[in-house]
Order: sequence, then C-alpha cells, then structure tokens
Amino acid sequence: MSMLFQSGALFTDMNVFENVAFPLREHTNLPEALIHTTVMMKLEAVGLRGAANLMPSELSGGNGAQSRFSKSDSP
Repeated sequence: MSMLFQSGALFTDMNVFENVAFPLREHTNLPEALIHTTVMMKLEAVGLRGAANLMPSELSGGNGAQSRFSKSDSP
C-alpha cells in the first residue's frame, strides 16, 4: 500500500532522486545499482527524468506532485 500526500511530503533536504530512492533503501535489501535503475525508471514514467538532481523547492507544483507519486509508488 502507498500513500500520496497532497502537500509536500518530500524531504526538503534531499533531491528528487534521493526522495524516490529513500523508501527503496529503507524497506528493501536491493543493491544500490538496482535502486538507481528503479528510481530512474520511476522518474521516466512520470516525466521527471531530467529533474532527478533538483531539490523539491525547485520543482513546479505539478512536478512536485509527480515526484510524490514516484515516491509513493515505491515498496
């Protein structure tokens, strides 16, 4: 089960990539190479591949929602 928050719910001190990778690192034993591949696939799926290194404050409202969805879609 995943939750998608309407407001924020992104770690402000982590970039988009790290926000999406966080639940994978915390709740799985996947190797880092597979986490990287999975995160990039998730970002590609929501049109944010080019925003991986951006901080949440640098995202537009729509892009923030997309990154929250990518994060919520993680196990």
